[in-house]
Amino acid sequence: MRGILTVVLLLAAGAARAQGGAGLDWWPLPGLNSAKMLEDKWDLVSSSGHSWPDGRQAIVTFWRKPAEGAQRLDIVRCIDFFDADFGALAGICQAVLVPGQSAPEQQPE
Repeated sequence: MRGILTVVLLLAAGAARAQGGAGLDWWPLPGLNSAKMLEDKWDLVSSSGHSWPDGRQAIVTFWRKPAEGAQRLDIVRCIDFFDADFGALAGICQAVLVPGQSAPEQQPE
């Protein structure tokens, strides 16, 4: 099951990179999740739920750092995967890289 989730996460990351749109690029932020974003008082901008026929679900959330603390990293996308009973399976967060910006050496604060 974990192997399947790894493949799904890699495909999602690849699709996101391909869809980057408007010159945006995304890079993973290991160890970060949507619960941490809430804990660190980032603003939830948008969310969307996606379901599979067998009951599994994915929740996609977009977060923005409050204006007074915004620096280079101000948009983060998290994708959390759940089983049919809404038990957490896996998750990944990614930061947006705007044109002309280099990837940071550390995670957002």
